[in-house]
Amino acid sequence: MAYIATTPWEYQTWGANKPWPDQYTRLSQRRIAGGTETGTINPFLTDIARGVTLIYIDGGIETTLYPYQNTLADADWYILGGHTQLITDEQAVILTAEGYGDYVRPAVPNVIGLTQAAATAAIIASGFIVGTVTTTSQGATPANTGKVQAQSPTYDSDLAQGGKVNLVLYLYP
Repeated sequence: MAYIATTPWEYQTWGANKPWPDQYTRLSQRRIAGGTETGTINPFLTDIARGVTLIYIDGGIETTLYPYQNTLADADWYILGGHTQLITDEQAVILTAEGYGDYVRPAVPNVIGLTQAAATAAIIASGFIVGTVTTTSQGATPANTGKVQAQSPTYDSDLAQGGKVNLVLYLYP
């Protein structure tokens, strides 16, 4: 099963009346170089930590508001503050065991190609419910009739627990 981890967001931009701008916060929304080919949009540094960053290093979780590049490079893995990302089963177990289980939730499973029964079981096991089920004859063959052709939202999406996953099944005429 795939999981998603979301770390809390916190406003940390230089000039936000905070006493601690550092090499990351002072770059937020600051022009770095270039722009679009037309020159109408300037690029900004936006993929920075904006909250507590969780860093897994040396068999434990470290937390910081100020993740330095060397620390991140040495880490086994990390989740930047204020970000959402797909994580492995092992990472989900570690985060939960270290007390960060509130940041972890199952991702929408990939049910493409499964039968309706198998897809329903996978969706329910991940903490979601099956929404609308429709059929399509486009691309249907006797071999794939009754199997999932599409799902919405797509797999690995961030969906609240109990959310609906809609299915489109192949139906051979």
